[in-house]
Formats: sequence, structure tokens, C-alpha cells
Amino acid sequence: MLTPKLRTFILQNKLTVGFCAASFLALLYFTGSFAAELIYFNDPRHQNEALKPWMTPRYISLSYDLPRETVDQIFGFTETSEGPRRMRFVAERLDVSLEELTQMVRDAAQDYREQTND
Repeated sequence: MLTPKLRTFILQNKLTVGFCAASFLALLYFTGSFAAELIYFNDPRHQNEALKPWMTPRYISLSYDLPRETVDQIFGFTETSEGPRRMRFVAERLDVSLEELTQMVRDAAQDYREQTND
């Protein structure tokens, strides 16, 4: 399959060829992840979804098309905030229901969109 010259080249440059192969695999992985995310969140069923217990701030940021800082502000996260960030735990910490938390996110998203459209 491999020509003798190609086999010799690969054997003499194992590190370089290995690095190129690993880089190519990383490129495929990140391209695939990006494409999957792009397709998923461009589907209207996944935009502005009602919050569910398993959702994360990143998911909400993508679903509502909000910057991460805005989502962190809604939930009261700071740079030093630690602990679980699933919506189930956020709702418990804020002592609100998921429906109320959903409304908070929707109101903040509407405010954000009004500010960016000015």
C-alpha cells in the first residue's frame, strides 16, 4: 500500500507525522461539534426553550442567543461561583420554580434584544 519512499519518510518523521495526524483528528472533531451545534440550535424547536432541570447556562446561552455574561448575570453567577450549574440547582438556590426561572430568562432575553436593536 505504502510506497517505499513514503514508508521511509513516515519512519524518519514519526513525531511530525503523528502531530499532523493528531491535529487532523482534532480538526475533524471540532468541525463536527461546531456543525452539530449549528444545526441543532438553528432548529426552531431548540430556540427559546422552556428551562428543564438538566440544562446548563451554556445551553441556555445558545438556545436564547445570549452572551454568556448576560446568562451569568440572570442567575447571579460570579467568576468565583462554584458548584453545580444545572437549572435544577439554580432554581433551588434562587428559591424559584423552573417556570419562574424560564420567565426571568425570557424577560432578560427580550431586554437584551431591545438594547442591541437600538
